[in-house]
Amino acid sequence: TWTRTKEELMQPPEDITIEGDWRDPYLFRYGSRNYMAVSGVTDEDALILLYEAEDEILDKWKYRGILFSRKRTETTFFECPKILTLGEKMVILYSPFKQVEYITGRFQEKTGKFLEERRGYVDYGRIAYASVDVQDEKGDYYLLSWAPGWFSQKKFPFKNWSGCIATPRKIGLDSQGRLIQRPCTQMDNLRQKKIL
Repeated sequence: TWTRTKEELMQPPEDITIEGDWRDPYLFRYGSRNYMAVSGVTDEDALILLYEAEDEILDKWKYRGILFSRKRTETTFFECPKILTLGEKMVILYSPFKQVEYITGRFQEKTGKFLEERRGYVDYGRIAYASVDVQDEKGDYYLLSWAPGWFSQKKFPFKNWSGCIATPRKIGLDSQGRLIQRPCTQMDNLRQKKIL
């Protein structure tokens, strides 16, 4: 099996002093190009760094700059970032050690910058975390979230497992650029079946 470590594929940027975490890579395609988002922090800022693939086998990556940043007083860390393209908008999902949040906006491919237009919560409860996106053959996105074991240790013991997957949901944007979520048809079908 051929494997490469993250450090063999890319390096932290030389013009930024990364303090602590530099992790959670997420690959996404925009237009005809392949990109990777990686979260990191400096003393003052939480960052999503942007890398671009220089070959088709994704073996060489070039650092493009800071895709998006916030002060650490506002966002501690962009954990588990996900970058989705919904129509003409780009959506960033992340888990900042609390409820999963989203940002909608536009990606300036030439500069490698994300321009924020709107933000909000994916889920107002504290159960869903570290979301994973799945895209079907039609191009629709579905969101799977981890329901971790720490949310209610008194009610539910988690001695031998670490949570489960929350109910999948189909996601999109409304006319004002807000993230909307609907139950997916597959779940509706399952709920209609009689359990013997």
